[in-house]
Amino acid sequence: MKDKILEIVKKDYESFLPILHLANWENLTKRYKEFLKSIPLSDYREYLQRIKTVEFDLSGKFRSLHLSLIYHLYWKKKFVTLLVNDIPSRCKILKNVSNLLVESGGRIPLYRVLGHFSFNTELNTERRFIKWLYLKEYSNGIRPINFIGIKPELISEEDIFPSFEDFWREYKCNIDLNNFLSQHQKFIDINVIKSQIKYEIKNNPNVFSLLKEEDVETRKTDELIKGYILVGLKARMYRTWVSLLTQLDLSYTWNKTIVSPKMDSDVILDLKGIDVYGRVNNSFIGIQIKKRSRRHEALKITESEAPIKTIDIPYDLNFENNEYLQDKLMRLKNGFVVFTENYVTHIYRQISGVNVRR
Repeated sequence: MKDKILEIVKKDYESFLPILHLANWENLTKRYKEFLKSIPLSDYREYLQRIKTVEFDLSGKFRSLHLSLIYHLYWKKKFVTLLVNDIPSRCKILKNVSNLLVESGGRIPLYRVLGHFSFNTELNTERRFIKWLYLKEYSNGIRPINFIGIKPELISEEDIFPSFEDFWREYKCNIDLNNFLSQHQKFIDINVIKSQIKYEIKNNPNVFSLLKEEDVETRKTDELIKGYILVGLKARMYRTWVSLLTQLDLSYTWNKTIVSPKMDSDVILDLKGIDVYGRVNNSFIGIQIKKRSRRHEALKITESEAPIKTIDIPYDLNFENNEYLQDKLMRLKNGFVVFTENYVTHIYRQISGVNVRR
């Protein structure tokens, strides 16, 4: 099954490749880096990074939902579209998705479908949705792909990159905190949370400002606990948000720097540890950013559980002290560390074995 999913991803890459080649990467990358430069990292560090997060497993449905949302807002939009209206009622999941599409005018962002169905059907991650869409066959021979499809669209030059606050508001619209608590109750110790709340109240007055932003009724213990979990989730989402923006900066910088091959990023491979991927010399290859690395080698081909050969590239927030990375990364005025064209060119030359095509 893993190989079939990978083949679907490869086909999607090939069909999306003309769009990648037609995009104005000069303008898109300039706008993206300007957006990164505008992020108030120091404010976020003050208000969010100090918040203790509740320890729970976010690797499944909730992680997929918020990864799908990040990709949709900052890289590649995916819309679920209705192809045929006449769907047999006995195909319950397909019928439910179809009804949702009809209510939305025949098309809806994929992340909203995942958010809508994540708690009561098997459609709780993007990978499982793709598996269901392409590979599911009902007893009467009906396949979901015959009735609904996915249309990808690259972020356009007219799109505005949302702030973290706008991202967080959209994320909250697609989750139910009560459902979140019930799904994660075996990972959450309420007594531990109560002690954390006491610690935060004593040591971090900003927590009340964050609770107020979320309209939490702090005089009620149950609401205070829920609010604290929500604020902890927000802090965790922020850390992943920054990490994904760094990852996508590599995609933008690569496609601006290299005429061919163009690189793509996708949730399905992201969940497998592949940040950027494409076809180089007729072979699919992935790139994984290894943060806080002190290695001095340019790259390393790994033999891991990743579905394709993967190149590890070093990335260090303190790159100024790293001789290898000094001319390959750049720090923006707000502290955000981004990739340079020099780094992309170096990686391309190493993995392709030919002169860079600009």
